[in-house]
Amino acid sequence: MNILYLCADRGIPIRGHKGAAVHVRAFSDALINAGHTITIFTPRPGPTDGPAPLAAIIDCPLPDLPDDGTDRATQRDRQAQAYAGTLTDAVLTWLADNPCDAIYERYSLWSNVGARLRAATGLPLLLEVNAPLRQEAAAHRHLSNDALASQIETAQFSAADFLAVVSEPLAVYAAKHGANPNVHVLPNGVDPQSFHPAVRGGSVRHKYGLHGHIIVGFAGRLRPWHDGPTLLRAFARLHAANSNYHLLLVGELLPEMEADIAEMELATAVTCTGPVPHLAVPEHLAAMNVAVSSHAPASDDTFYFSPLKLFEYLACGVPTVAAAMGQPGRLIQPGHNGLLYPPGDDAALAAAIQQLVDNPTQTRAMAWNGAEMVLQNYTWTQNAARVVDWLSNGAPASLPAKGQLEAGAPLASLPILDAKLRQRLYRATHPDLAVRLLARRLAAFNKKGPYRLKRIETIDILKYKPNRRCVLAYGLTGRDKRNGRRVRQRVIGKVFRDGRGKRLFKLQALLYQH
Repeated sequence: MNILYLCADRGIPIRGHKGAAVHVRAFSDALINAGHTITIFTPRPGPTDGPAPLAAIIDCPLPDLPDDGTDRATQRDRQAQAYAGTLTDAVLTWLADNPCDAIYERYSLWSNVGARLRAATGLPLLLEVNAPLRQEAAAHRHLSNDALASQIETAQFSAADFLAVVSEPLAVYAAKHGANPNVHVLPNGVDPQSFHPAVRGGSVRHKYGLHGHIIVGFAGRLRPWHDGPTLLRAFARLHAANSNYHLLLVGELLPEMEADIAEMELATAVTCTGPVPHLAVPEHLAAMNVAVSSHAPASDDTFYFSPLKLFEYLACGVPTVAAAMGQPGRLIQPGHNGLLYPPGDDAALAAAIQQLVDNPTQTRAMAWNGAEMVLQNYTWTQNAARVVDWLSNGAPASLPAKGQLEAGAPLASLPILDAKLRQRLYRATHPDLAVRLLARRLAAFNKKGPYRLKRIETIDILKYKPNRRCVLAYGLTGRDKRNGRRVRQRVIGKVFRDGRGKRLFKLQALLYQH
């Protein structure tokens, strides 16, 4: 399909590092990797040296408006309202020479571009809703004209053939404000090529001098709703009892958090990395002993978040504690794939972290279960497949039963997620990871060998007994170091759940050498 992707929000730099920008790139990349063509229209492409999506980006700048004497926030609202017309005209001009099959818009305050284009072209419109932006602006920022904003929001919701919302409360919100029955709950996801349980965090621990410490971590900018004070109080309890505890904050630190850390005399026990490129986030997560997804108290009906960090924690196999409400409270099954704590209760949060640290065997099992759940059900690839299915087939949808999340189709057979073989088999069946392992282990391809391993062309499963062992056949391609000639080899490997694989490898190496 040829899909037109609209992101009218000036606050989202497409090539930036904000979570919303990551979402746009990851989802559009998943669509392209599935064989579709995506073109993104935006007023803010982001820095030219930032991470770029695979999609083509068309920069449609915001219009210049004369100063009308009102405050800056009101003028920004006026500019956003005018931009809806600017973007609509630009897209209609572009569509005259570039036919498309569907329109996909990320819901933005003051934008009714999707509704206008739906009326003008008849193309199906899918609207992605990540937050009740009108309510957020009125409560936390600025909203110059609530009546007009409500009118625009209703026009968008009612014009969309499908709505993809990230949480159940948002589905209810959309239904109350004009959405048709085709509302799907589509939680956030992860890129399994980057976020997976075989990621290592040793380099991050080395960089910040954290070896020997028990690392409690949080990823992302600590906004007020993330309840940083409760996280700090919980950490202070742990550190007072055991000075080996260390807090790793991955992302920008707000000034008020810096002041709180200093006031609580925790400066030497806290490391803040500052902004981190999203591709570097997995290794930071892997450096953590326990990751925390904290949130301030709220009712389940108003907690509309689908925390991206929570999915990424779990996908990387990091033991996780989350606030017991909303989507996190339904995603985490205590004792199975993580632990929950009552929001705002620092004593309970500290106790949950301590429980994970004190019980390493059970904690590793929980962490693996979390990775398995996310990688099997919540990836951008699966989200993209479901969206294309809705647009292609027009299948009716219903809200998920209360307390449930919609899940995607099972993950493909490779890489294999096995409850007992865990990282060993996952690494062996993930081509990008296995190629480095084989390059080190195989005499023909190591530093002293005659060949340089380029890639794994195929991985065939010859025999697999779940939870016990797996026999794999690798089709390898390399180059002769002397003459550059292409070489191919077929290698058989066997993965065991215990240490016998290394013993057998040593034995076979001795037999070969003698």
